[in-house]
Amino acid sequence: RVQGEEQAVVSHEAVPLWQEQEAVKRHYAQEDAHIQADLEPIRQDSERRFRSLAEEAAQVQASQDLEKEKLEESKSKLSVADDTEETTPSVTNTPKLVILLSKSFGNPTQRANQDRALAMIQGKFSSNKDDIEEVDGSDPANKDRRNQLFGISGIR
Repeated sequence: RVQGEEQAVVSHEAVPLWQEQEAVKRHYAQEDAHIQADLEPIRQDSERRFRSLAEEAAQVQASQDLEKEKLEESKSKLSVADDTEETTPSVTNTPKLVILLSKSFGNPTQRANQDRALAMIQGKFSSNKDDIEEVDGSDPANKDRRNQLFGISGIR
């Protein structure tokens, strides 16, 4: 007997085995077709999601590559030195805070504000003061370093 939408009626005559096998094959082929039809939207959605994730990963990689290029460019700007001038410090693996300030002041309020800001920064970095570099931008000897720092920061 074959179970399904239609049920075979058993008669007193015996159904040949090969016919019964063919009916079972047809039944399973129909079930397989229905399952494949049900799975197709899921497969298409999975492919769309995979493509979307692959595009997102490519965008992230491109962004990381761009950031890496910018970092390398900044490193090269820091390590550029003229043979006749004093060498500027190169970028190291240790983070360092570089403070560009002015030791010549126009008024006492400006000096007090700068001193207060420096005290706060030094308090924050009190564990390792070697990580702080102060550059006096008003000193003519620091002109190249000052311009280099302005170039890196993009602020003048």
